[in-house]
Amino acid sequence: MKPQVTTLPTGLRILTIPNPNVETVNVMILTSIGGRVESPEVSGIAHFLEHMAFKGTPKRPNPIEINREIELLGARTNAFTWQEFTGYFIMGNKSHLAKYLDILSDIYLNSTFPVNEMEKEKGVILEEIKLHKDEPIYRAGDLFFEATFGKGVLGRSLLGTEETIKGMTRDNFINFKKNYAPKNTLLAVAGNAELSQVLKNLKDLGSWKSQGLSVEEKKENPQSTILLETRQSEQAHLRLGIKTCRMLSSLTPVVDVLNAHIGSGLGSLMFEVLREKMGLAYYCSSSAVYYQDTGVLKMSAGVATAKLEEALVGMIGEIREIIEQGIKPKQLERAKEYIKGGLYMGLETTEGLNEYYAFDLLLKGKLQEPQEYARKIDEVTSEDISKFLKEKFVPQNLSLAVVGNYKNKERLEEIVYGK
Repeated sequence: MKPQVTTLPTGLRILTIPNPNVETVNVMILTSIGGRVESPEVSGIAHFLEHMAFKGTPKRPNPIEINREIELLGARTNAFTWQEFTGYFIMGNKSHLAKYLDILSDIYLNSTFPVNEMEKEKGVILEEIKLHKDEPIYRAGDLFFEATFGKGVLGRSLLGTEETIKGMTRDNFINFKKNYAPKNTLLAVAGNAELSQVLKNLKDLGSWKSQGLSVEEKKENPQSTILLETRQSEQAHLRLGIKTCRMLSSLTPVVDVLNAHIGSGLGSLMFEVLREKMGLAYYCSSSAVYYQDTGVLKMSAGVATAKLEEALVGMIGEIREIIEQGIKPKQLERAKEYIKGGLYMGLETTEGLNEYYAFDLLLKGKLQEPQEYARKIDEVTSEDISKFLKEKFVPQNLSLAVVGNYKNKERLEEIVYGK
């Protein structure tokens, strides 16, 4: 299962991860074009374009034909958008590899953006925006990124706004699609397929020569803040953040272990403290989010409004204890083993293989073997984590978003910033 990278004369990279012991293949096209290259006027277009890619091509004129053709092959398909990438994939039986490549190539390169489909899809996305506004658990997440990164592109919702979505035109999609180019696109194939089979069936991707646009690198690191949205709700949903490090930093293993200790799994600190000891939360977890120039550790929980302050004080107290006393050996071992266990279990599927290697190559420009990543995780010490937190757990790096029936922002500032 040794991954192999091949670069075509056009600049398109092809990643193959062969595994003859499975009966499936996962075919994915990734581009490093996402929400970060949007202008405010077309906020949400990267995500909207991902939807529109499945709405028709000259060869496959409408979404019904596209979806039916894929499922007649017994395959599954989907797509996704983030700030720094967009991806499309099909996975299914190995015998249909040529067809998967043909379909993905067609929708990636040849989407026609039919106006009638665009107008219908506006309604779908507007409902998605309303869902995020109506549901406190979603709204807290959106508010968190604004609290952490301000009004800039990282602080905006990938969905856009009702105003920008309603104002989208076909020309907007055609112009934004010009960002897609061979140099920022990766074709990744994992499973029961060889490079020779992929090259033989590249279809339109093989001859694609678009130059793309010159994408300006955006760097944003505003001081974090607290955002509170008061509304009727049975729970208060809180998102506490600590600015960490960029994606290519040598400190990411430290953040990953810290994240696993704080909020990954039933033995994590948040689960043991907020749920098992204090009985305050049904859901509580954390996640490490990285970008090319920054990163954040996000801690999430839903608690009774009357217990919000208690939960927040408890979380911050536990973090301060890590700074002062470190992580106990058994807890540190659990966090490391939890990371490695999840890593290797994920790599046993074609989807997991593709995601692990493809995102490394697309976003970091290199491949890191799982064993090398696991070694770096094992090298993290309690002292490394304490030192890191001592540097990063300062007011300008701390953000908080709260959605619920709570009004005392001054008290939140006092708890988080010690005011």
